[in-house]
Amino acid sequence: MRGFRKGSAFLKIALSEDPGPEGPTIQSQDRLLKAKKHFTEYLELQREELGDEYGSWLLDLYNKVTSQLKVSLYEVESSAEVGVIFEVMNNRGKPLSELEKVKNYLLYLSSKLSIENHDLGEKINKT
Repeated sequence: MRGFRKGSAFLKIALSEDPGPEGPTIQSQDRLLKAKKHFTEYLELQREELGDEYGSWLLDLYNKVTSQLKVSLYEVESSAEVGVIFEVMNNRGKPLSELEKVKNYLLYLSSKLSIENHDLGEKINKT
């Protein structure tokens, strides 16, 4: 499927008909599995209740999701914030390496320095 890494948890858990015997290994994967179950049950209930009208209802739901759904975008002010947010929100099941932690910490510190070195964060990222 385009846009998703082969073997990604989203593909295995949320989109697969058979997520496999290993099941979710981290909390975000468990949430994906529960969300899939919730929506599967909800759609089945709607199919039973609406009967012949289900197709029309499903198309209406599709149109709402694809054309009316709103997403909030949060733009961070500095590259140092990106590192901190990444470290805090990381929940991919793979722990951050020591290098990633040090890089994030250096980016954070560079944003707090009062010296005139505007490209220090860029240099840290590049290095």
